[in-house]
Amino acid sequence: MRKDARKAFTLVEMLIVIIVIGILAGLMMISSGSATDKAEETACLNNRKILERSYNIYRISESSLTFTEVLEKVKAEHPKMVLDYGDDDFEVFSGVCPAHGKCAITLVDPNVVVAECMIHNNGFSDSLTKKLYGFLTGKKNYDGLARDVKTVADYFSKVNPANGTLDSTGENYGSKMTKQIGEDIGIDLSNYSWQIKKNGNNYTFYFTKEKISNKINQTVNVTKYDPVTKTFVNGTVKIIKNTTSGQSNAIIDATSFKQLS
Repeated sequence: MRKDARKAFTLVEMLIVIIVIGILAGLMMISSGSATDKAEETACLNNRKILERSYNIYRISESSLTFTEVLEKVKAEHPKMVLDYGDDDFEVFSGVCPAHGKCAITLVDPNVVVAECMIHNNGFSDSLTKKLYGFLTGKKNYDGLARDVKTVADYFSKVNPANGTLDSTGENYGSKMTKQIGEDIGIDLSNYSWQIKKNGNNYTFYFTKEKISNKINQTVNVTKYDPVTKTFVNGTVKIIKNTTSGQSNAIIDATSFKQLS
């Protein structure tokens, strides 16, 4: 009588099979997540292009309408759009991006708008930076800031007239400005370090995505926005320690700015 040649898996063999299955499942999940992210980015881009085209069509056909009036007609075609915040040439919507990013629609020319997503646009575009700069330099009042400071202009006139800078890492004002402005215009400013430098009656805006808290005495890349010339310049600055008013946070040294060639 022939013996059965089959034998069971050993414990080691079973563990190897389980580990291999786990690795394959992990790779499939990573691949699936990446595909989902790409699909959401593509859908978001398509949705924004549709909004831009819709705006331009209405603007051409009904030239007497204002920016806000045209967007009202566009919103009527896209019921999922929900207005979060807006002014005469800038509105922020939910319901455009499938990844739940805020969509900012900005009037950059009398007849042209740009629709940008806070998740799928890489950093600040020209139009968003100009809009952010407008908010920072006093276009809007902010309640709840320390003392009677409600705008950047208040800060420079009442708190820091000599030094002439306001930083995102400032303990009393910078962090609150970051939170309130970010909520208003839909940009997560917590991902950026920024500084406003007062030059006479003008303000120059520096911003970077690099985390500067652990880079004191090091050099980082920044973008500089000059509202007089309306230009953006890429360069580097040195990060220094702020020792004024008992603070010891890291700040941008605007005087060390060097333009990249």
